[in-house]
Amino acid sequence: MAHPAGMQSGYRRIPLSAEEQARAEAIFAPYVARALATSGRFRVSADTPDQEELFQAVARRVSDMIQRPVVSCANGREIVITFGHQETLAAVAGAPARE
Repeated sequence: MAHPAGMQSGYRRIPLSAEEQARAEAIFAPYVARALATSGRFRVSADTPDQEELFQAVARRVSDMIQRPVVSCANGREIVITFGHQETLAAVAGAPARE
């Protein structure tokens, strides 16, 4: 919705607390694991750094749950979680750290 000049939306996103973050990871992980088993990928909108962080943590948790490499890729609007390839993981592990 457009707002008249100089007025801002009353909506403000508040970051999750540590407890909410942990609870969200625990709730989303089985759902994402089922989506991966069914279609091979999971896509969700993630347009803030805290949402990206949440779903990256979910991807790590799913990888631990299913004992398979899982990767996530975010573009600032959404994040896609899918099965990883051993070659890709080896290449990333050997890549120099970004600063």
